[in-house]
Amino acid sequence: MEPALVLLLAYLDYRGGETAVWVWLLISFTALQVSTAARHQMERGRLLDFRDDLLDAAALKDLELDKQTKGAVQMQQRIESMVKEAEKRPEILEVIQLERPNHAWAIQAILAEQSRNAAQNGGSQSI
Repeated sequence: MEPALVLLLAYLDYRGGETAVWVWLLISFTALQVSTAARHQMERGRLLDFRDDLLDAAALKDLELDKQTKGAVQMQQRIESMVKEAEKRPEILEVIQLERPNHAWAIQAILAEQSRNAAQNGGSQSI
């Protein structure tokens, strides 16, 4: 039910002298407003998350193609900082995998490459 309709009904009951009814409708109006605002905020959040995922996908694609776009450079920096953190605390990779699977995939690929390089060279290399 639309909050405006409930408010209109509350006003009509107020004018009609139905105190208990208009107070109840006013409380209902407030609850509907809060509920509607929360629902709209959740929808907006989902849309923004989807947009962020699209931007991340484009940046990862540019990064894979070695394009030096602003998004690719920022993605490279973000992944490098995550790699450093994953080297210090490997358990964080599980959290990253749950929240950002594409980032986790990139980090695992970088760590695997570092391990191969270290095995081939007998030492360790950093990014």
